[in-house]
Formats: sequence, structure tokens, C-alpha cells
Amino acid sequence: MIHYSDPTPIVYGILCPDDSIHHIRLTKSFISESSPWDEAKIPDSQYFKNVTIQLELRSDNGSVIERVHFVEVVGNEKEDGVFFTEPNILYQTRGITLMPTYVHPKIHYYLTIYIPAIDQSVIAETLIPPRPGIRTNIRANDQINLFGLVPTYVIYGANANFSKNISIIINYLDKIDRQWLDKTIAYTIQRGATYGQPSVSDSLHLSASWFYPFMKNRIPDDPRVTHRQFKSITIRSQLIDQAYYEYFASLHYRSDLFENMLSNIEGGIGLFAAYSKTEKTGITLSQQSMDSLALGSITKHLKFSRW
Repeated sequence: MIHYSDPTPIVYGILCPDDSIHHIRLTKSFISESSPWDEAKIPDSQYFKNVTIQLELRSDNGSVIERVHFVEVVGNEKEDGVFFTEPNILYQTRGITLMPTYVHPKIHYYLTIYIPAIDQSVIAETLIPPRPGIRTNIRANDQINLFGLVPTYVIYGANANFSKNISIIINYLDKIDRQWLDKTIAYTIQRGATYGQPSVSDSLHLSASWFYPFMKNRIPDDPRVTHRQFKSITIRSQLIDQAYYEYFASLHYRSDLFENMLSNIEGGIGLFAAYSKTEKTGITLSQQSMDSLALGSITKHLKFSRW
């Protein structure tokens, strides 16, 4: 029997077929008789002991096709804040090749967690989306001219069964105190699943009229930066399951009318979801495009080098 004072399991885990190691984060809520700020600094307030976590691949009739177990590991120390910084306990598994839905459309991945301290099981399930395509006229490691007669384009639309993200990621370096620091900014377009309904495709043109205003508006002013260096552009396409899409949409767009966090965890709260991705990487700019980034009136204040 569960009592009001029992802690609530909080689960977060995202699966991706490209990962060789998969992690689950498991923490718990707590009721403090003292200051919650003091209690949050105590690791025992956040973690369950002796839990059993397993991931099962099951058919549509419930038969277990494959099963793997997670083991407790200590991750990197967390940043200083309200909660304790160490130990940062995660649960990890490896040696499983995730099967996307295009291989077999009626398979599900089930996460099962048994917690002896409260004699309770936590269950969640997800589907692995198929690897998406990228409709564009640019290849990986190509060089693009933002002023070209034939502009670089990315065509985007929705998927019938999964939500879809298209991201244009700009990779660059900031020089601060003689050190070069990796930085990224991204422009992301989201489309929810259409579930068989007709969807309309649109396109984004990587032209001068889009690129330079985007850089100006998205790179923050930082007086410590003495120089910047452009590295590359990555075009990324993602298919994500609906729980993942709705969870993050609720974080960005929910109002005060939401009293409960969206969750797909049975026996707890949190998120267990999956996504797949395809990337075109190493895309660079022509010298003319770089000159305009470094010296053009829109972006010259950003201090980019010409090479």
C-alpha cells in the first residue's frame, strides 16, 4: 500500500539508436521536516537504493524478444546549485542494438524499474523511430556560397507517425582570455505527427538574407570575446516519439493552468522516450560568404575572422 509520505520515483531516459551506451536517471521526491534547501544537499534524499532496472524488447503480443539490465554508475559531478553536486548517480547499459519500427512495426521497448524501499514497480514504454531522411541539395563537407544563383535549401514537412525536427546548427569558436571555446547556435523547425493526414512541405533557404540576420540576432553580446572563428554548419533531421514531443512542448508553451507535468511513466513521473537522427556535417562557407560574415555591416561587430 502506498502512503502519502512515500517518495515518488522520478524517471528520465531518452533512447537513440546511434548511442552505444544508454542511460536512465532515477531520483525521488522527498518530504522534509526541516528546510527543503538543506535536505536537497543530502544525496540520500534523492536516490533509492538496491533498485533493479531492465529494458525489454517485446512483440505486440507481449513476448520478450530481448532483455538487458542497467547497472549503477557515477557520472560527472553536477554544477553547483540548489541540489548536491556529487555523487551524480546514473544507470547504464550497453551491448544492445535498438530496433527501429521500420524493421518490425509491432515492437515496443519497455522500461521496468523495481524499487524495494517502497515495494513498487515503475513501467514505461516507447517505440524507436526510423532513421529520417534529409531533403536538401547540399552534401556533407560541401562548401556553400550564400550569394549563389542556386541557393542551398532544406525541405521540411511532417511525418505520419512521429514528430519531426529539422535543425540548422552553426558551430563556431569564441576566444576569451586566450582560450578558444566551442559554441553552437541552432535554428529548429518542429512538426507534429500527422497520423495519416496530408501534410504540406515547405523549405528553408540558406541564403545571405537568412544567414547574416540569424547570426546577428542569435549570437549574444559578450565583451570578453576578442575574436570569433566560424567552424561549420550541421543539418540535422530528427524523428521523435509523441511523448518526447509533448513533454518538451509543455515545458516551452504550458501556462499556469497546467498543475501537473506531462508524464508517460506508470508508477512515477517523468519521461521515457526515443528519437532517431540523420546529419549532414562539415558544411563550410565560401570565401565570399566568410568575408561578408567578418566585414559585412550586419555581422562585423561579432568579430569573426575571415579565415
